[in-house]
Amino acid sequence: MKGRCYGSNPTDSLLALHATVERHIAELADLFGREVLGGFTIFGGGQTFFRRELFDELGAFDEEILVEDIDMSARIHAAGKRLRVDPDVVTYEENPATLSAWWSQRTRWARGWMQVAVRYLPRLPFDSTLSRRARFDAAYTFVYALVPVITIVAAPMLLLDRTVLTGGTFLPYDWLLWSAVGVAPFITSLLIFVRDHRHGYGHHPTELLAAITLWGYLFCQGVV
Repeated sequence: MKGRCYGSNPTDSLLALHATVERHIAELADLFGREVLGGFTIFGGGQTFFRRELFDELGAFDEEILVEDIDMSARIHAAGKRLRVDPDVVTYEENPATLSAWWSQRTRWARGWMQVAVRYLPRLPFDSTLSRRARFDAAYTFVYALVPVITIVAAPMLLLDRTVLTGGTFLPYDWLLWSAVGVAPFITSLLIFVRDHRHGYGHHPTELLAAITLWGYLFCQGVV
């Protein structure tokens, strides 16, 4: 079972502030969302609780994988077991506050996700022991390792379309699509803050401001 890792240092720096808001979205909108929708649940971060028998059956963490938690999540599903997510089990963690610490962490995560994607993308989406929804979600999860790269490559085309090109795009109502994408982090963060307030968890006021600029932060992370 995985709980929720709650960022405790949003005021340490601008990086820590944006990483904290990003983590809130990952923990609730993504990881807990998979639990609610019956998808491909995974655990990542500072805490998870295991039955001892799991390690007797599956073995220890694979130390060759840079995101050993994601690798173990995939192994749990491949063994026909269930990984539960409960956001009411809360531990507090510090997010990187300096550029060097943040850079080191995020590059390690990116390389690790590539390792896991190579290992499991050819297998889990076709594993008949998983539900159809979990298989689809597994495919999405591992393909997502490539999304930051695709986003960075496509970003100049969006800029050119808005500043230089006059022929328009092939997407009807593309302004509506990009507007929805643009406001998604802010709306998601706002809903999370409301939910946390109802459950007795506080947020620093600057976290709401960071939600407005989160796309810029995510773009920079994609470059990394």
